[in-house]
Amino acid sequence: MKSSQEQPRQIVTDLFGRLDRLAWGKVHTVVLIALGIGWALDGFEVTIVGPMLSFLAKYFHMTVQQAADVGSVFLLGAFAGALIFSVLADRLGRKRLFLVTILLYGLATLATAFSTGYISLLIFRFLTGFGIGGEYGAVNAAIDEFIPARYRGRADGAVNASWSIGSIVASLTSLVVLVSLPPAVGWRYAFLFGGVVAIFVAIVRRILPESPRWLAYHGHLDQAETVVEKVEASCLQSSSPLHSSVLEIGERSWWADVRQLWRRHPGRVLLAMSLNIGEAAPYYGLLMVLGLIILPANGIHGAGIPYFYLYGAVLGLVGAFGVAWAADKWGRKPSVTTGFIALVLMSLSFMWIHGSVVWLLVVFGVYSVVGQVAGTGTYIVTSELFPTEHRALGIGLAVATGRVAALGAPLVFAALNSAFGVQAVYWGMAGFAAFGATGMGIWSLVGKEGRGVSLEDMVARPAFRRPQSEVVE
Repeated sequence: MKSSQEQPRQIVTDLFGRLDRLAWGKVHTVVLIALGIGWALDGFEVTIVGPMLSFLAKYFHMTVQQAADVGSVFLLGAFAGALIFSVLADRLGRKRLFLVTILLYGLATLATAFSTGYISLLIFRFLTGFGIGGEYGAVNAAIDEFIPARYRGRADGAVNASWSIGSIVASLTSLVVLVSLPPAVGWRYAFLFGGVVAIFVAIVRRILPESPRWLAYHGHLDQAETVVEKVEASCLQSSSPLHSSVLEIGERSWWADVRQLWRRHPGRVLLAMSLNIGEAAPYYGLLMVLGLIILPANGIHGAGIPYFYLYGAVLGLVGAFGVAWAADKWGRKPSVTTGFIALVLMSLSFMWIHGSVVWLLVVFGVYSVVGQVAGTGTYIVTSELFPTEHRALGIGLAVATGRVAALGAPLVFAALNSAFGVQAVYWGMAGFAAFGATGMGIWSLVGKEGRGVSLEDMVARPAFRRPQSEVVE
């Protein structure tokens, strides 16, 4: 009697080696822009709601707690989306999911602009986060699976740097709508803008092919060959040795995939989770409490608050692009580990401000840089840790963990502020960042450096690279 589940079979293919030998081409640029815009939208959504909350609270007669719920429910949706859509991205394909998630985000954001009260705001903000959360696994996996190994760090970094671009756009948008439009309608235009951009991006993404690595691992070798041939036709090829990969193909149940990921790579899953906690909790938490606790404690109120968000977002670009370059130049281990250690130290440095606006600008500026070094570095490292058939799932589990931490961080910081004062908030930020510093410290000692290494070489199973004797020119 045959098993109800297909038994794994092994094949040998040079498809992945052919992708890694390519020089940078137009197709890589299109993939990077079309998929990377999701991070810009995430940065837009996280940043836009802060300045808008006070107006939403007045307009819909919400309590302080209700306004805080509107800010937090987005992260709750991102947690759920990261878990659910990452699993589907491994099962159903990258392209289907990065189309679905961006459409869901766009429609939910458009709906937010037509909210009629507290309940509808909660529902639409949750769905917006649900769509954005789904972007992480499918998009990060797809980008890594297209980009040649020697460019992967810079590509990942550039994609995640777009988060800061989205944050800058959100800060500028909030300044424009709060100054130029009546509060009763200005906030609606801000959300309409995000929704329209997302719908346009969904249209552009339709031209992108499915990940050839995902196709090959699911037995669609002819389709994978077609995609690789099209990419090769648009790019120059290097004369480096061509390598083949041994693939284990076979469909498993969802629970079998989860069990296999945890059984084969428990340390990598825990590392990815610790990095996401270490970058998301202090940075997202800071964005949520900056205008409520930290800036007022240092004499900054009202109209001056949006300028600090803009200032931090601009400097964040320096950190994001800096670690993108350093990850391919010096390696993931030194670059990302340094970023997390700096994030711990800069969290504590807020205690030196003592009401000085100059010191506040210096400390917050440097913190914004190293925060993006840690955040962008996290995604560079995390997306390389898992095999293709589990890559989106591994990323999704890690991101979901980080979003839970980000959701809890403002509550922890508010409690620390109430009990011990604003200085305790900075200790809390440093404590969260220490998760990432510890994880990267351990990985630096026992883990594999990803600089210039193929995705197949990053994991021992189920695929590894085996050099062929000949060199293909």
